[in-house]
Amino acid sequence: MHATLYFIAATTTTVAGKKSSSSSSLPLLIIILLFAAAYFFLIRPRQQKMRQQQAASRQVDVGDDVVTAGGIHGRVVGLGDDTVEVEVSPGVVLTFLRRAVNAKPRPAEDPPVPPNDPDDHDHDHEPDETAGPAS
Repeated sequence: MHATLYFIAATTTTVAGKKSSSSSSLPLLIIILLFAAAYFFLIRPRQQKMRQQQAASRQVDVGDDVVTAGGIHGRVVGLGDDTVEVEVSPGVVLTFLRRAVNAKPRPAEDPPVPPNDPDDHDHDHEPDETAGPAS
């Protein structure tokens, strides 16, 4: 009887040992997948954005209109190795680090045409007389 119990205990431990070793790899796999997802959704896009900002700050030349990281608009009047001099108002020149100059501002879009524009001929058409009386 004692030998039977010992045999059952040994087989149960072996089965449980095999089961626990295969299930212990599943949490490890989930952790690896979470780190991979964090890399592709958080870290990689941030690195690409930083590369784009660095490339934009290297392309700045004297006379370009720029926007700084703080939102100050101005025109570049001087360039150093790591600095950019920006004229924000006539006679007012501020010195910024190159990396603080984000990008050139986007050109303003054309304003929308108002609906009652006299040049707009879509709304100024004569009623079609063959269509019959208007109700």
